[in-house]
Amino acid sequence: MTEIGTPVITRVAAILRAVGRERAGVTTTSVARATDIPRATAHRMLTALAEQGLIDRDADSGLWFLGPEIYLLGSVST
Repeated sequence: MTEIGTPVITRVAAILRAVGRERAGVTTTSVARATDIPRATAHRMLTALAEQGLIDRDADSGLWFLGPEIYLLGSVST
């Protein structure tokens, strides 16, 4: 992953794209691999995004999905 601009923003965007590509949900490990971010860092970032409603995690499977805030943002964009 080539980081242009602010690295944390680049990483967050990459994580959101990786999660959004898989409608059936993704594991932390698959997000880390897809984004070339260390697994522990990916987990911390996913957790922080979940706290903001941008990502959701299924309690039973542990899979990550796009959260409700992403859909709200998308619904008001023109």
